[in-house]
Amino acid sequence: MPNIRFTYQAPTAGKHEVGIAGDFSSWDILDLQDLGGLYAIILPLEAGRYRYKFIVDGVWMADPANPLREPDPFGGENSVLTVETAQAQPLSWQQVYHDLDLLAQRLERYFDIIKTGDESYELRIDWYPGIDCEVHLLLDDALHECYRLGIADNKEVYHCIFSHSGDSFQVALRFGHQDEELYYGAHGFVKKRQDLAPITIHADRLTVFAVPKWVQEGIIYQIFPERFCNGDPSLNPDFSEWYYQDSNTPPAAGELLPKNVEYFHFVDDWYDTSGLRQSPWQKEGTPDWWSFYGGDLPGIISKLDYLGELGVNILYFNPLWRAKSNHKYDAADYKSIDPHFGDEKLMKELCDKAHEQGMKIIVDVAFNHTGEAFWAFVDCIRKGADSPWWNWYDWHQWPLPQPLPPDFDPKEYYQCWWGIKDMPDLNFDLSRTHPAENYVRDIR
Repeated sequence: MPNIRFTYQAPTAGKHEVGIAGDFSSWDILDLQDLGGLYAIILPLEAGRYRYKFIVDGVWMADPANPLREPDPFGGENSVLTVETAQAQPLSWQQVYHDLDLLAQRLERYFDIIKTGDESYELRIDWYPGIDCEVHLLLDDALHECYRLGIADNKEVYHCIFSHSGDSFQVALRFGHQDEELYYGAHGFVKKRQDLAPITIHADRLTVFAVPKWVQEGIIYQIFPERFCNGDPSLNPDFSEWYYQDSNTPPAAGELLPKNVEYFHFVDDWYDTSGLRQSPWQKEGTPDWWSFYGGDLPGIISKLDYLGELGVNILYFNPLWRAKSNHKYDAADYKSIDPHFGDEKLMKELCDKAHEQGMKIIVDVAFNHTGEAFWAFVDCIRKGADSPWWNWYDWHQWPLPQPLPPDFDPKEYYQCWWGIKDMPDLNFDLSRTHPAENYVRDIR
């Protein structure tokens, strides 16, 4: 699913309230972020055709940078966006130069400006692979060459480092091929520079993003806790927690697990990795997140000297919170260490000993979704819209079938990360019960 970036450049100075609504949000208003006078939002959208409008200071309007429109039922116009499948053929320079609507239909993010110091900035540009051209930043009428960094998310990424001392400045992008050129500004793409409306960036609204020196000079070692080292076998999972009920029994000999049935189990032999390459329990043989080997905090503590000898000075941990899976991204409780890793006392010991060796610690936390065993989601499953936390999630229908049938598709019932039922998405933007904030801010 591609991430689509919508942007709005206000024609007048000052701070504005900018939102967007469309088919992708059931016409609920989503707020755009103020990036120094350029307002933006990134939305993951399936392939398809979407109608939308901007809402600027309460006024509903079509996207001025998108010429593709159709009449709305009220005498105005909706902007139209077509999101193509990932298999779309690459574009060529000649295609886009002679048909700018090809670019207008692809409103993925074109650029971001990051403030790296009081007067220093970095511009990053996403461009389409296969379009042979030179890329320049047009900054207050001066051209600055942009350099290719590589490919990310099927886009060519360019960047430019520049300085500016004023409170605001005007930018645009220039794409050149032989003697032809295109410009991108506040109103989209144009061929002639005299038709260009530059984008005004208010530097005083940008927060300085400076990478800490300890990160720049750090040697980072990532640890997947469950698979690093088993230091205390007494912590090995026994699957006695409520969320493992009815999901820790193996299938009969010679049989496979029915679809949507899980088998959480412990692997006694640390070196037996056969199930990690091909699951013996599933028809497709796809490796799963049900197997445990007993990695824990004592095991990590026991290896700190070894890591120090390697020169490691930053430890990056996958999630450590109580959760059902071995990867722990499906949090059941954000406020407690998973009991099969250890407890808060052991975590403090790990931090203290790591700090004694000059190591810093980074812990991965996923706040865009919870796990299906998270207390708020469990309450929603039981009570439906009567749950006070119903709007924490993005529901499509309720109740869920019990037990889950083989053809169960979680996306038909609620939004979830990559369509995985175990990780229901938190509803940060849609179906707000208060215009200023979500219940999700009410951390318990």
